Amino acid sequence: MVIGIIGNTQGINKPAKPPRNARIKNIKIGPTLPAFVSENVLKILIDKFGLGAISTPEKDIAEALKK
Repeated sequence: MVIGIIGNTQGINKPAKPPRNARIKNIKIGPTLPAFVSENVLKILIDKFGLGAISTPEKDIAEALKK
């Protein structure tokens, strides 16, 4: 019996790279940061992904609807 291979056959050890337009931006988290996020990691998340803190539900919904 022959079983087909499903998935990335180009390189098993290489992670798939998402297309540039599929990168996630403007992430909101809160009310507190996860314990594993250090200052250096936080700076990278803010700079590369637009990480921001949540505020009130009303303000967050209004901001999300503007985009």
